[in-house]
Order: sequence, then C-alpha cells, then structure tokens
Amino acid sequence: MAKTNQRPAVLRDSWKKTNQPPRIGRLLKSLKLVALIAAGLTLLSCFLFLTFGPVWHPNTHVLLITGGQSKSHQLEPLNYSLDDLEQFSVIKPSVARQSVELLDNYIELKSEEAVAEIKNQLDSMVLKSKDILIIYVSAHCYVLDKKPYICCSNFEFGASGVGQIPVNRFLDLVCDTNAGTKLIILESGQHWPDARAGMVTNMLPSVLESQIKGRRNLWIMGACQDYQRSLFSMKDKHTNFGYFVAQGLQGAADLDQDRIVNLQELYRYVHANVSAASELKDRKPLQTPFLFSGLEAQISSDPVLLSIDPLLVQNDTAEGQANSETPSSTTEETVTEQKLNLTPPKTQQLSSSEDQQLKDDLKTPIEVAVKDKPENLLKVKI
Repeated sequence: MAKTNQRPAVLRDSWKKTNQPPRIGRLLKSLKLVALIAAGLTLLSCFLFLTFGPVWHPNTHVLLITGGQSKSHQLEPLNYSLDDLEQFSVIKPSVARQSVELLDNYIELKSEEAVAEIKNQLDSMVLKSKDILIIYVSAHCYVLDKKPYICCSNFEFGASGVGQIPVNRFLDLVCDTNAGTKLIILESGQHWPDARAGMVTNMLPSVLESQIKGRRNLWIMGACQDYQRSLFSMKDKHTNFGYFVAQGLQGAADLDQDRIVNLQELYRYVHANVSAASELKDRKPLQTPFLFSGLEAQISSDPVLLSIDPLLVQNDTAEGQANSETPSSTTEETVTEQKLNLTPPKTQQLSSSEDQQLKDDLKTPIEVAVKDKPENLLKVKI
C-alpha cells in the first residue's frame, strides 16, 4: 500500500520556483503611485484656487472725489484736479470690478449734500474685512475754530454750513465701512491762507491728526505739512503729489519687486519724490507729504494696498519697446533722405589773390554789436 503525504496542501512546498518581483520594481511602483497622488492633489488645489480665489483674495476699491471749481470765485482755482484723477484710470486692471466704473465716474462736491452721494457709493461697494478702500480727495480745505472742513464748489465765506463738509463727518462715513484697510489720500493746500476763513497759515495737517485719533484701520496721507503749500507743474499739467501717488500705485512704488504695493512703500516713494521735486539749492524742501494713523500702534504697520496686475507691466514693456523703435525708424528715414541727395554741390574756383584775401579776413577779429546796446561790442576771433 502506497504511502500518502499526510501534510496539508497549504503547507506543501511547490517544486516550481515562484517569480517574486525584485525590491527595485516594488519601489518604482510605489513612487509612481505617490507621484500620481501628488499630481492629482496639485491639480485639485489649482482648480480650487482659480475657482474660489477671487472670493478669498482681498480686493482693492478706489473712490475718487474732487471739490470742483469755486462758483463764487472766493477760492483759488483747484489746479489740475481732473488731470490728476485721470491718471488713476491706468490702475483699472488691479482694482475690483466695482471700482472700474468709479474711476471714470468721480464724485464732484457741488454742495454739502454731496455727502449723501458719497454714502451711497460706499454702501454700493461689497466690502469685506480683508478688502482695501482707497479714497483720493482733491479739494480745498480750511480750518475754523480748530475744526477742518472740505470746501465744495458753492463755498462762500461767512455763510455758515454752506458749501462745506465737516471732515469729522466724512471720516465717520469711511470708518463705517467693513474694509480692513482704509486709506484717505488728501490733495489739499493749494490756496493761500485767508483771514476771512480764519486761516492765517496752513495748519490743516496738525488738526487732521487730532481728528483721526482713536479710529481703527484708518490712515490719512496728505500733500504737505503745516506752513507749506501743495505745488503743481504748469508744464506737465498735474500736481506733484497727485502725479507721484498715481505713479506709485501703478507700480513705481514696488521697491522690492514683488508685484505688491504696500502702504509704507507708497508713502516712502511719494515722500521722497515730492520732496525732491520741491527742493531748492541749499534749502529744505518746500513740500513734504505726511502720513497719519488712527492708532499709534498702526503707524508702523504695512498693509497691502494693491496687487499690481501683469497687464500694467506688459503695457510698460510695450511702451518701452515702441519708444526704443521710434529713434531707429527716424534714423532710417534720415539716412534714406541723405542717400537720395547724391549730387555734390558745385564749387566756385577762387584765384590765388582771392584765396589769400579770404584767409586774411578770417584771421581778423569780427566785431558784433550786442542788441539794444550798440556801445558794447563783443569781439569774436575765428
């Protein structure tokens, strides 16, 4: 009787060699699986960022306000106010969609009732706690009984409450918004102080500093300090302060080249350039901007104001290339014109005596009478 194997089938060793995968093969399979999972997570995060990024990313809202020209002609003209506002249209790609229309439709302070229009514009903005609100105001201001006022176009001296908006009321409207960062850029100080308005000299900045105290997340950047006046350029048709503020928000103030303009970057850029533009030889600058904060702890903070859109950089590059191509085309045209004139001019042959006479004349000094002063002769030797 044949003996049978009493061991279970599970424990029996097979005489065939099993082909087990080597360790390197198992490691490669694990790495491929990890790479596929990582790629999937990356694509998912990119999709979520592109879809919900605008919801989470802070938006910048800009509101432009001008005081308009004085109808009673009791104030000096508000020089180049509209020209300054037009410069802000370049930053449209970097602001929220709601502010794009506001950059074209600025608010004009025709009367003290314009406060209601400002309130309606602020209420129409969907401001969140992370958003930034920038309000640029170009208007005359004056101080009466240590209280600052913004002048409207119908402002008249001696008429109480007519054509004037209390700055304290304007600050309350701005502080009532939900924006996490509120910056008021004030271009004021163009008119000379007038005793009829109670201003012997410009003391608006010091009064504004007392009005802003205790207000959270609020900053005021002004055009000039006490005893100074805001200057402008008649040649370029803009104010020095408004021009450099617009240039800074377009990207010139991005000192660290991170495509983000911070508050301190903008202030340092505007302060340095405005001061240099008003600096005389061996004298202090005639105009130096200021920056005030509602809380002392906030003065050193550096919140983000604007994320520079790549379109602005592309436009600057395109303009630079166009400017660089212009001289070359002009040079080619000039060279072409020169090539067309190939016929040399005809010369007249001089005799030896005439040639010697011409050389003697060139060696003698030439006396030229100065205009309106015939007694003074300027001798030029050739």
